Amino acid sequence: IFFTILYGPFSSCLYNQCNMPSRRKQVIPVHTLDELSPLGLEVRKVDEALDVSVEAMGAHRDDHYIFILLERGSGRMMVDFQQYHLSGPILFYVLLGQVHQYIAAGKVSGWFMAADRLLVGDLFQPVLQEAAHQGPLLVTPEQTAAISSVMAVLDSARHDTAMPYYKPVLNALVN
Repeated sequence: IFFTILYGPFSSCLYNQCNMPSRRKQVIPVHTLDELSPLGLEVRKVDEALDVSVEAMGAHRDDHYIFILLERGSGRMMVDFQQYHLSGPILFYVLLGQVHQYIAAGKVSGWFMAADRLLVGDLFQPVLQEAAHQGPLLVTPEQTAAISSVMAVLDSARHDTAMPYYKPVLNALVN
């Protein structure tokens, strides 16, 4: 459902890129989704100021996809040493293995989702790879509301471990 909403017909994409100064080679840490969730899925509502611990993480890679629905507010993020200025409403994603860092965020509202490669599925992985160079995707108010609703359902279902077959239900909702 999430990817159907995302890759339905929509108008244009917006991105602002700035070259980052080159740095000496460093060991870049890799964060695993198992640290956050054994389900292969982490969904969080983001309101007001971005958590300081997120900004303090520094540059890193993840073994999973990250999707950020920024409904309101603005911030900056670096991905593969390109800086992006984000201003809602947009959808932004980071592919697994991309070096990224949260640089700054003001008062923002939206959703954060980390999803294992297996949850994204073979059908959508090439689509994400192909569109990765486009930067943040503009979303319409209707798409923003639909994606936000799906995120809320995912967040709720993720916490309801008593629900029969909750893992397959989560997998179906993501795909």
